[in-house]
Amino acid sequence: MRVINKTMIDFIQNNMNFLNDVQSYHWQTKSYAEHEALGEYYNKFNELNDRLVETYQGKINERIKFSAELRPGIMNYADNSQVRGEVQKQVTRITKIAENSKVKGQMDLESILEDMLMVTNQLMFHLTLK
Repeated sequence: MRVINKTMIDFIQNNMNFLNDVQSYHWQTKSYAEHEALGEYYNKFNELNDRLVETYQGKINERIKFSAELRPGIMNYADNSQVRGEVQKQVTRITKIAENSKVKGQMDLESILEDMLMVTNQLMFHLTLK
């Protein structure tokens, strides 16, 4: 893998945008259970995203560059179902990139993506707790 894959860059940038949203939800929720779940998730997922970027850059021996086009505003907390909907979209994004032909068979990337999916599904469960 010597070519930077636009799909991977978009995924990483979407992760960064999603993490900003998670941080916003963490600060704005009035539920202590949600506050704790979102804070824990933010820390875990941020670490995994860092591992993904560093592993990917090590594989391609090049630094990735981000597009200014993928900078949406930070989402505000509305309610638990809105947050769960956004988290479910993240589950879909992770699943989709893991199925990408450029990622399939690359055990290091697949392992990180599996961990991302695991902590995101755990968050889905934690968001059902009161």
